[in-house]
Amino acid sequence: MTETVRYRELDVGFFWAALALATLGGFALGAFLVWRMAWSQNLPADLAVWIQVHGHLQLVGWAGLFIMGVSLFFLPRLAATPLTRPAWVSAILGGTVGGLLLETLARLVGPRLGSISFSVVLGLQALGAGLTAFGILSYVFVLVETFWPKRRKQNGAIRPVEPFLALVFVGWGTYAVVHGLLALAAVRDGTTLFPIAWHRWSVEAFMALTLFPVAYAFSVRTFPLYLQTPLPGPGLRRWGLGYAGVTAAGLLASMPAAVERLGTPGLLLTEALRLAWDGVVLGLLWDLNLFVRTRPSWLSPDAPLSPHPRTGQPPRRGYSDYGEFGRFEWLLYSAYAWLTAAVGLDAVGVVLGWTGRRVPYGRDPVRHAFLLGFITLLILGMAQRMLPGFMHRKRLAHPGIVAWTALLGNLSVLGRVGSLLGPAAPWPPVRTLQNVGLALSGLLALGAVLLLGWNLAATRYGRSSE
Repeated sequence: MTETVRYRELDVGFFWAALALATLGGFALGAFLVWRMAWSQNLPADLAVWIQVHGHLQLVGWAGLFIMGVSLFFLPRLAATPLTRPAWVSAILGGTVGGLLLETLARLVGPRLGSISFSVVLGLQALGAGLTAFGILSYVFVLVETFWPKRRKQNGAIRPVEPFLALVFVGWGTYAVVHGLLALAAVRDGTTLFPIAWHRWSVEAFMALTLFPVAYAFSVRTFPLYLQTPLPGPGLRRWGLGYAGVTAAGLLASMPAAVERLGTPGLLLTEALRLAWDGVVLGLLWDLNLFVRTRPSWLSPDAPLSPHPRTGQPPRRGYSDYGEFGRFEWLLYSAYAWLTAAVGLDAVGVVLGWTGRRVPYGRDPVRHAFLLGFITLLILGMAQRMLPGFMHRKRLAHPGIVAWTALLGNLSVLGRVGSLLGPAAPWPPVRTLQNVGLALSGLLALGAVLLLGWNLAATRYGRSSE
């Protein structure tokens, strides 16, 4: 008799927490700061702290919680093994969210409350970072323990993306530990500002070790169904191992201690490894067959498909849905277009520097093209295509909203990245346009996230999507 495998249901608390932290925290802080920057208004005296908190909320509170919620539901099913410790999930969510809230309040509000001792503020800051690290490390432990006994038996859907998922866990652990240590270093120094060089390194590490690998792994496994791309090629594991090697070498070479010790040769090595990373990412994008199809699609656009059982409507040509998830593909295609732009900007910047020419932009437009353009747009698209099914809903409550989400999201990225690509234009009308783009970019992103939240809430709790 075959034993029935019981999987844990979707924990929607991760998504509501992510949306709350994004709208009230990460995106709200970003919108406030860029508005004031655009119009040369007064900024907080501790601006660097605000920027660090904004980044931490975006990485862990926005993207991170979405990754946690989806992976705890989807990855066990992909590996055909249930979670070993499902009772830990509530503690993972509570620890991560509680730590984020405590650290944010301690660093931004605490110093402005004269009634609280600054030593108490520093203690709460460290406690918040510790709670977040506890939540993250517990999450990593649960998934690694779940997959480890099955690792040698995994010859199916999860095997091609195993190298990417291994990097995801390493990235989570690295970020949690480094962020916790930086919080302790700030307590030692008597400040709410974490060591800047190491904080930047931790952000780059999380982007390269966790955000890109998990985004790519989920794309590889879902795009053949959602967008009728080809199934993963036979060399995907080798690509994954190559990506892991280049990423590890690049992060080791770019560690602040290594850069300080090696000097100019170390800087050149770091830039060379950045170019190699850019090349591998472009290779992976080509292998995904998203923009250019070099292999046959998993499901041919000409294959006969069943009409909708209730309405009789045929599926959309080139897709497996009937339009019940809106134009989610606009978000997915534009996300990877912005990833291509981020990689291109990074490579051009390195090459211009090597040829002795002035680079008109730094890492900011590259980082925003990646985080706001690639990661955020991918979340906005995948959430509205994937989560209704996970919630046992047949469709989005408001499919038409998805197109507006894509429009607001892309305008936000265009305004943010475009305004950071060079100095202010000498012509007043163009300079005003740059400032308007920067000022509105945060509000547009916030609007896109609010539309996502509205659509998911209506889908989860409304009757029209059942």
